[in-house]
Amino acid sequence: MDAKYYIIMRKEANNEPGNTWQEVKQVKGNQDSFLDTSVKNKNGVSYIYTVRGSNPAHLGPYNANGRRISRLGTPGLTGVYNSKEGALIKWNKIKGADGYHIYRKQNTEDWTKIGSVKGADTLQFKDLSVKNHDGNYYSYTVKAFRGDSLSAWNGVGKTLLRVKNPVITSCVNWSGRKINVKWKRDSLADGYEIQYSTSSKFTWKKGVKADSNIDNQRIYNLTKGKMYYVRIRSYRQTDNGVYYSTWSVKNVRIIK
Repeated sequence: MDAKYYIIMRKEANNEPGNTWQEVKQVKGNQDSFLDTSVKNKNGVSYIYTVRGSNPAHLGPYNANGRRISRLGTPGLTGVYNSKEGALIKWNKIKGADGYHIYRKQNTEDWTKIGSVKGADTLQFKDLSVKNHDGNYYSYTVKAFRGDSLSAWNGVGKTLLRVKNPVITSCVNWSGRKINVKWKRDSLADGYEIQYSTSSKFTWKKGVKADSNIDNQRIYNLTKGKMYYVRIRSYRQTDNGVYYSTWSVKNVRIIK
């Protein structure tokens, strides 16, 4: 049949009484696609679509089985971070998802799937393969899935500059209620951030910064008898902002 126009029909993928095909839209016969924006906010709902052709003299047949798809929102990336094991990717929850696919690219490369996680509440993934690739840029994005259905993705993603955490070589109490902390310098780092606290969770903290050519820091005026926690991370300053490594942590009690 030479179709003058096409009728797009939809129904929810359930066995509820009265769940019949509903006309969504009629489009011209020279079209071969249609975007159903009416289901944009129906995350977690599964639909079945079918199409039939028509002209003034005849209404064509249609595939009664249709094609099923689950409506899924686009995961928003909440952060991409350096970790000791590589890169940590986090995103927000998508209603109705069975899990998520994680994708990575470098520079102008195409996106490559590097892993998957199951469960709508599993909202992070560690990319262990980049652990030893300090100084490289990586971009990440995520798709939700439900069965064979995939969500859209953020085509730009979030970018991370891989920065390894510094190795603390010593953290000792010196006389006069001081701590001296030393670390192994990173030739790619632009500097270091050092923080200290009596709280292991650093709920309060004081801190200083050190230049890239420095490998030790003294901390003064501490309280005798207290346990202090000291942490340090490297950073890189770029045109796109500052990228930090994860923290390296040591603790020492002030006894002199």
